[in-house]
Amino acid sequence: MDFEALDSALRSAIRQMGLEKTLKERQCLRFWDEVVGEKLATLSQAEDIRKGVLYVSAKDSIWGQEIFNLKGLIIRKLNEKMGEEIVKDIKVKVKPQRKRKEKEIKKPEGERELDEATIRMIEKITEKIEDEKMRHLLRRTILNYYKARLPQKQWGRK
Repeated sequence: MDFEALDSALRSAIRQMGLEKTLKERQCLRFWDEVVGEKLATLSQAEDIRKGVLYVSAKDSIWGQEIFNLKGLIIRKLNEKMGEEIVKDIKVKVKPQRKRKEKEIKKPEGERELDEATIRMIEKITEKIEDEKMRHLLRRTILNYYKARLPQKQWGRK
């Protein structure tokens, strides 16, 4: 398989769908532990990022205040790591932490439904990828992205 062609196809698909910023934001979340250090990483967690605002949970109000006090430094370090300004602000909420190994992504009770046109568009984007596993992985990733963008009222309920 020609990985340069695959890389080019993936970058093109990501650009066409307008996912570049979203992917960079998601990547930024992964750097939280590295940027804040081991101690603070065990007491806090980067939960989400939307429109440049990083939402963080802290074990208690003391650590929430510590993150608030270090906000400018953390933002600067995250943006340096990303090579551009991704994080503009940090919002902290106090939320008791579960053990890291037990973390689960909360999903809605029902499965979200996509319209046929969106499914066809995704299949068209991925059809030229020769490697079956890679094609399946990219297709599933794009499907999940579009499902996540659906308004809650469109979620199918079981």
